[in-house]
Amino acid sequence: MTKPEEGYIKFHCNWEKMPLEKNELTDELIKYRQELYHRKLLGVLENGIGYGNVSLRIPGTDNFIITGSATGTYSIINTDHISLVTSFDINKNYIECCGNVKASSESMTHAAIYMSPFNLNAVIHTHHKALWQELHGKYPTTDKNAAYGTPEMAAEIVRIIMKPGRRESVIIMGGHEDGIITFGKNLRSACSELFKLVGN
Repeated sequence: MTKPEEGYIKFHCNWEKMPLEKNELTDELIKYRQELYHRKLLGVLENGIGYGNVSLRIPGTDNFIITGSATGTYSIINTDHISLVTSFDINKNYIECCGNVKASSESMTHAAIYMSPFNLNAVIHTHHKALWQELHGKYPTTDKNAAYGTPEMAAEIVRIIMKPGRRESVIIMGGHEDGIITFGKNLRSACSELFKLVGN
């Protein structure tokens, strides 16, 4: 379904290990994450590596909470499996985060979406082989040479998000086999977009 390196962090990460406070945002993230897990749009591969992640922007900031690296292996999560990204620099491939787990390897991709001026507040990254093959090139698709978790992928995301007249809330990751991103003003809309694609 994916390449062996999936689940490994490629960016430079300044991580402060500390517990995150449970609040309405973490509750919302966990709620939708569990729905994605139930529908097998987030989980763990046969080789034991987790796939998929979900994030939610902190209102009024560019900070966001995101499911932690390799947490797809857990059937149920709590705040110990969530990281708060407090700063990022896409050009330098650098993030700062805190929590009891490091931020997902796809944090740069999520950050690129949150940088846009379109009030996008939620991002989902899933893997779906059949859907990826069907939609590749039909929906906005990143360059096949842009690997996941890199500044090149983030730049491709920015290019697609900022394209004049863009209507879709879906991005196909051309260089990340099976990878699909949906986004929206909230997690409900981002999930709804994904569920429409998969037909459930």
